Amino acid sequence: MKQKSPGEHISPAEYKALQSGQKKRRNKFGNTKVKTADGLFDSQAELARWLELKLLKQAGYISDLERQKPFQLSSCKYIADFYYLNLQTGLWVVEDVKGVRTEVYKLKKKMMKAELGIDIVEIKPKALKRARLWHRL
Repeated sequence: MKQKSPGEHISPAEYKALQSGQKKRRNKFGNTKVKTADGLFDSQAELARWLELKLLKQAGYISDLERQKPFQLSSCKYIADFYYLNLQTGLWVVEDVKGVRTEVYKLKKKMMKAELGIDIVEIKPKALKRARLWHRL
């Protein structure tokens, strides 16, 4: 397609052709959604943690692994990224892969503790990257 000079108009067909060649926009937190056979993940870090948890389940360290587990709070719903039983401790674990801790998330985390007595374990995407460095060797 011929390059237009500044101030020239393009046709709707040219605009559509330009748009089809562009990459999808990332969301405001810089994440890119990832679709796999296991479902849609909000980020590559969330997918990486899912794969790690699946390995832990296969190895017998955890069981009853669930994704997108809803918890009803008094005035809203919290949806955890992961929920599972740690067979080493016998405790249920609620995990969230969190790069950015929004005000809404902070409030829901406090409500989970106050209303249900549940502590949310936050997994940092950078920690996931460091843990996988051996894959590059």
